[in-house]
Amino acid sequence: MATTKISHTFVDHSKEKTVVTYHAAAIAADGSNWDDVVTDVASVLALTGTAINAITGLNETKASVSVPDYAEYALSYPAYGHDREIAVRFSYQDDVTLDLYRFDIPDPIDIFLDNSDEVDMSSATVVALKALVDSVWLSPAGNACTLISGRKVGRRN
Repeated sequence: MATTKISHTFVDHSKEKTVVTYHAAAIAADGSNWDDVVTDVASVLALTGTAINAITGLNETKASVSVPDYAEYALSYPAYGHDREIAVRFSYQDDVTLDLYRFDIPDPIDIFLDNSDEVDMSSATVVALKALVDSVWLSPAGNACTLISGRKVGRRN
């Protein structure tokens, strides 16, 4: 099954970029679900972007959508000051094939359990992200998926 690939690009204090990528429903041939996936204020892109931005301290500079044609918009307020070298790595699972996938969100806010690198999955910002992943994200195979866990990680340069 085809999917729409969505990416959010962030920049850190050293002006290095990092990207968070995920999949959503394919855009219908007649474009009838374009607003639901991409442009509406309650679209997958908008709601997931808000949820990711609530977790990271970095500034988003661009969101991209691969439909199969490539469309993107650039945000007009690139500012620098945070660090992308620490990230939160979330794991999610395809509900059908049980394949595991992951994505990283750079420069996370404090969403971790006390004295742990594990994400507090009951944190309000994480609950919001989980609701989106579980309801509108698709695996690369096109199946529904479930957000399983998160962990603090370092990033390679």
